[in-house]
Amino acid sequence: MLLNLVLLFILYKILDYVIRIPFISDVDRKKIMVTGCDSGFGRLFAIRMANKGVTVFASCMTDNGKKQLEQSSTNIKAFIMDITDVDSVQKAYKFVTGHLASNEGLWGIMNNAGCMQQIPGPLEWQSGEEFKRVLTVNVVGHHNVTKTFLPLVKMTRGRLAFTSSIAARLPEPLLTLYAASKHAIDGYVSCIRSDLKAFGISAHLVEPGVNKTPMLNQLYEQLAAFEIPDDLAKEYPKEFLDKHTHYVRDVFERIAFATCNAVVNAYEHALFGMYPRARYSLVPLAKVFLLLPEYALDYIHNHRVGGKKPQPRLIY
Repeated sequence: MLLNLVLLFILYKILDYVIRIPFISDVDRKKIMVTGCDSGFGRLFAIRMANKGVTVFASCMTDNGKKQLEQSSTNIKAFIMDITDVDSVQKAYKFVTGHLASNEGLWGIMNNAGCMQQIPGPLEWQSGEEFKRVLTVNVVGHHNVTKTFLPLVKMTRGRLAFTSSIAARLPEPLLTLYAASKHAIDGYVSCIRSDLKAFGISAHLVEPGVNKTPMLNQLYEQLAAFEIPDDLAKEYPKEFLDKHTHYVRDVFERIAFATCNAVVNAYEHALFGMYPRARYSLVPLAKVFLLLPEYALDYIHNHRVGGKKPQPRLIY
C-alpha cells in the first residue's frame, strides 16, 4: 500500500512537471505591464520579454531607470509611476491606454515593484512610519495598480502576477515589517484568484528567496549607517550593533542566490506558460521547514550561523 502511494506521488510529480513545459504560441503579439523596472527582477524581466517580441509597458521610479530601459529595446515603453500615489497610477493608466487601440487590452501585469524595510533587526528598532511605508508600497500599491488596470486585463481574459516572498510563509525574524507585508499580499492574491476566475483572469504568486540584487546591497548600507536610539542603548549597546551587522550579512550571504534567473523564469511562466502555477515557491528547502512546528523554527532562527546570533543586554 505504501509503495503504491509513493509511486502514485512520483507519477503525479512527473505529470505536473510535463504539463508545465508548453508556453502559449503568440507571445510576440502580447502586451504586458511590469512595475518596478529600475533594477533587479523587473528590469531583467522587461528586457527578456521585449527581446522576445512582447510589447512591455515598464514602470520606473527614476528618470535614469526609464532612460536606460528605453535604450535597451524599442519594444519597451517606459514611464514613471509611483504605485503608492493614486494620481500617479491614473496618469500611468492614461499613458498605457494612449498606446493601445480602442478595443485593445493588456495580456498581463507583473506586479513586481516593492521595497524592503530599511533596517533588518529587532522589533524595537522599527518605527510606525517605517511599517506604514512598507505596507503602503508592498500591499496598497499593488492594489492601486491592480484595481486601476484591471479593465485592460478583463478585455483579454489575461493574467495578474505578484511578487511575494518566501518570507510570506516562512517568516524571517530579521525582517519583521517586510514579512508582514508579504503575508498580506499573499492573502490578497489568494482571495482575488477565486474572485477573478469569473472574468477568465488568473492570479499568480511568485515567492523568491534572498537574491543578490541592488536591494540587498542597499540593506547592508542602511544597517551600517544605523545608530541605536538613546532610549534603547542600554539593551542594544554598540557592541550588539556591531555583532548584529556582521550576523545579518553572514545570514543573507549564506542563503542568497547568486543570480535572478529562477525568479525571471517564474515571471515568464506565470504570464506566458500554457498551464501556469498558482504559486511559484523558489526555495525548495523552505517546504521542509514549513512542516516543522513553530518552536523548532524558533530554535533554528536562534542557532544558525554557528550560534552567533547576538543577544541584547537584559535590564529587567
